[in-house]
Amino acid sequence: MFRRSWIGGLAILVGSAVFGSSITGAEIRLKNGTTLRGQFLVMSSLGGRAVGEEALRPSEEELKREKDRGPTPHNIGRIDNGWQRIYFPLLQRDVSSGGQAAGLASQNPVAIPMPPPRRSDQGLVVSTFGSIADVTPFDEYGRRRLKIVTPKKMMDVFQSITEVHPDHVLVESTNCNWKLGLPLKTIPIETLEPMLKMQVKRDDAVARFALVRFYSQAEHYPQAFAELDAIEKDLPERKELVDKSREELMNYFGDRILRRLERRKRAGQFELADAFARKLLSQPLTGTVMQKVRQTIQEHEQARRTIDQAKLLLSEWQAKLNDEETAEKLQPLRSEINEQLSMGTLPRLDAFLKAENDKQYDPSQRLGLAYSGWVLGSANATPDLSQTLRIWEARNIAIDALRSDDIGIQADKIDQLKKLESVSPQTVLKLVAQLPPILDASEIRPGAIHQVTTTGIEGRSYAVALPAEYSPLHTYPLLIVLRARQRTIEQAVQAWTGDLQDPDLGSQRGYIVIAPDYADANQDEYTYGTPAHQYVLDCLVDARKRFAVDSDHVFLTGHGMGGDAAFDIGLSHPDEFAGVLPIGGNAVNYCVYNWQNGSHTAWYVVGKGYDSKDNRDPSSNLVFDNMLIRGSRFDFMLVEYLGRNGENLFDECSKLFDWMDTHVRRPMPKEFEVRTLRKGDNRFFWVTANGLARDYILPAPPGAAQRVIPMEVDARITPGNTLIVKSAAAGFTVRLSPELIDFDKKVVMKLGNQSKSENIFLKPDAGVVIEELRQRGDRNRLPLAVITR
Repeated sequence: MFRRSWIGGLAILVGSAVFGSSITGAEIRLKNGTTLRGQFLVMSSLGGRAVGEEALRPSEEELKREKDRGPTPHNIGRIDNGWQRIYFPLLQRDVSSGGQAAGLASQNPVAIPMPPPRRSDQGLVVSTFGSIADVTPFDEYGRRRLKIVTPKKMMDVFQSITEVHPDHVLVESTNCNWKLGLPLKTIPIETLEPMLKMQVKRDDAVARFALVRFYSQAEHYPQAFAELDAIEKDLPERKELVDKSREELMNYFGDRILRRLERRKRAGQFELADAFARKLLSQPLTGTVMQKVRQTIQEHEQARRTIDQAKLLLSEWQAKLNDEETAEKLQPLRSEINEQLSMGTLPRLDAFLKAENDKQYDPSQRLGLAYSGWVLGSANATPDLSQTLRIWEARNIAIDALRSDDIGIQADKIDQLKKLESVSPQTVLKLVAQLPPILDASEIRPGAIHQVTTTGIEGRSYAVALPAEYSPLHTYPLLIVLRARQRTIEQAVQAWTGDLQDPDLGSQRGYIVIAPDYADANQDEYTYGTPAHQYVLDCLVDARKRFAVDSDHVFLTGHGMGGDAAFDIGLSHPDEFAGVLPIGGNAVNYCVYNWQNGSHTAWYVVGKGYDSKDNRDPSSNLVFDNMLIRGSRFDFMLVEYLGRNGENLFDECSKLFDWMDTHVRRPMPKEFEVRTLRKGDNRFFWVTANGLARDYILPAPPGAAQRVIPMEVDARITPGNTLIVKSAAAGFTVRLSPELIDFDKKVVMKLGNQSKSENIFLKPDAGVVIEELRQRGDRNRLPLAVITR
């Protein structure tokens, strides 16, 4: 039976509904959408003392004492949830939401205590988590054994689960001083279910209803429904409450599955979404949820009918042209659409399909809407068929220029592109968004891990896995994984991509996952060298050119040695990433001097964790404190696990994906400041600083004395079309797009140490668009003009 204190805490549920609304502890919502729950504390620094929030409201006497000396600001928030300590900038707290979410998600999670384990304490202390030679699964009593390699001998550690929560379990060692938390998902339901039922008496209604609530919070819905059925059978007098609880559970279950259904549709996994929706028809769903599931199925069926209709209409309207020459030119266009039209690409024909009921369009104009919408997007479709054919010609020329390795051919194609009548650089900018990938990836199958070698003089290798139902006509987020020591790039990809059976990892989330071979095979430490940066960036460029990557959703992660690299590369090139997620890494060396750059991206940092004596590694505190304290600029969160010092934390990948799903690369800024310490780290947003003066080597070689002074790049564009770049570089390359300047007005430009400003008109150039795309593969940040001084 559950402990008395636990029963008392749930007694309020009986007589109303199983899913009550009482909340203990705090619920904090961050501006990035993350919700945290637990004891809320505040701190002035990571090395300081945590105090309650009430400490921020001193008494009158305390205010008098502090009159002559400023009080220590508490700018860091901390959530303690029993197995993690999560740090965040207080200024990133979303106070507008009232601190609470609505519905079941806001309820206090059910905690189920297990019987106290029998201890045989031998006075042993685990200060760090060593390598594990063997681990048995938990049995139905919540016990397991680990064999840990120590410098002297193999050590047996016996552990017991002491408390079960909807997202984690608390574990204690019975023969040494070691407590930790593990994700609940690491325990198979076949083990978990008998473990929990052993703690519940058959006639204890409070405990049994609480078990239903626990299962629902843990998203073990079949077990929740089965337990309600069992309660109805064993305790018929509780039928009214069972019925009400079943309705609540059906609503909650329905809400969760609808989210998963929408996620699959957003990922372009229409077949998986359709199969999932049809499977749900046999599930116990409320009328509203069932209606939405059926609506999804109907939408898919309608989309298939619309696809057939669109193909038929293209054929019919083309037959009515009465222009054999034009019809012949349109044939390859229609063949492409017939081959590639799908639920994912159907929106490109929206303008064409909507015109079907409009009698003002003749066959030529209707076909113009169809074929221009296919290459420019429906919002940019034109009924001018002659213009549409020129746009298709421009598209074919652009593809030839992008796919050729011959400089002469590239120049010739760009010259042809510029001479095309009525095809402006702005039009080229629109059509490249719909182009197929530049490099061939036809041999790379979704669901399998492949090794790719980049093009160019120095071929770089990376492992890649494509998501389920991958299509080059749909764009996908990209996750770059930097491996830990003693792991292969294939293992690094597998840990994040999962397989077609795991809905929480990359394959079914719709992520492309790559792992660059950035380090030597036997390398034990990250060396902070420029080659590693170039390796990772080259692989990123290749992936953007080879696959359908959404460049505004590129994330960088790494574990251990890879975490060190993620910090270094993420802070040196923050404009490339929507977020950086180092796991167990060190923010040291270069990071100490360029941490300010981190304000240009988002951070989910998994720290090295606390040891059994409640100590954490302070190596990165200087960087972390700065990013936490200056919270108005930093989307930063640090998660430290208790009792898992140095351990592999890949079992939390699904939470990291949840965080990535809510983040996007920030818009191109008109004003920014960055710091750099390497000549090669010189490209930021729309400025490249050429010929930087210094190259620092950190950590400094033994005996070398150097004063580190970061090189700064300060750039801004005013509303008056004035462009100013300040830096000690020898020269600059500036890339400008319509989002940054008005091309119809003169640009006033002052770069570096120029004694006078330049007043010039900039002419948009289609060749600039193609060359930038060929070099970088980033379709979301293409300039119309490039200036080098």
